[in-house]
Amino acid sequence: MAEAMQPDPARTQNPLTVSGLNAYYGRAQVLFDVAIEPVGGAVTALLGRNGAGKTTLLKSIAGAADVRKIGDIRLNGRPIYGLPAHKLAGHGVVLVPEDRRILGNLSVRGNLRLGRHAALRGKREPMTIDDVVELLPNIRPLLDRGGTRLSGGEQQMVAIGRALMGRPSLLLMDEPSTGLAPVVLDDLRAGILRLAEKLSMTILLSEQNSAFALGICAHVVIIDRGRIVFAGTRDEFVTDPELARKYLAV
Repeated sequence: MAEAMQPDPARTQNPLTVSGLNAYYGRAQVLFDVAIEPVGGAVTALLGRNGAGKTTLLKSIAGAADVRKIGDIRLNGRPIYGLPAHKLAGHGVVLVPEDRRILGNLSVRGNLRLGRHAALRGKREPMTIDDVVELLPNIRPLLDRGGTRLSGGEQQMVAIGRALMGRPSLLLMDEPSTGLAPVVLDDLRAGILRLAEKLSMTILLSEQNSAFALGICAHVVIIDRGRIVFAGTRDEFVTDPELARKYLAV
């Protein structure tokens, strides 16, 4: 049974493998026979129009309770299909949701500390706040600020930092650029690149803002109407303008 899965110290080239994944909200099917393998230690951009199924795919991988799914999901070769979100977090699979979910009654420092539970649950050593600040230096002046006093960009950085506290092996990010000003996007882009480069972290990043995603990713997956229609390197994607015209143009 998937519940008995133990963390595997070996890292494979593609730590996450998804195959034959079908996902539903109630009786409405959203994903159709999806298969993806984000490359380990790199950023993979999941692109598609609004409503294409990007968020549903991330939530399916992360064990969200409101998605009913059928298929095979493996982490480092071991089945994780059917595990709830809190158990998956213990195994190193962490989702940064689009709505960020910062707790307003806690300081930034307090919000970050909440992320430790994922690592402790999986018997891993959590990151420290100093570790997170080194990777995301814009958080430092915010540490004692209340959660209600953060801008959208600051909330996004704190949400990422909270996820990092759990020392994830697979970081799922849902539309991190949403609502952010261009100058804030530059800081966010730099922060995500540091994660991939310094931690060799596997990141699957869902984005409607393809320009932002292409500035940080090494690989691209396109989803359209719940089906994967392209998977390849960033260079393969950008040298075929027909892909963007057909699947991303509004």
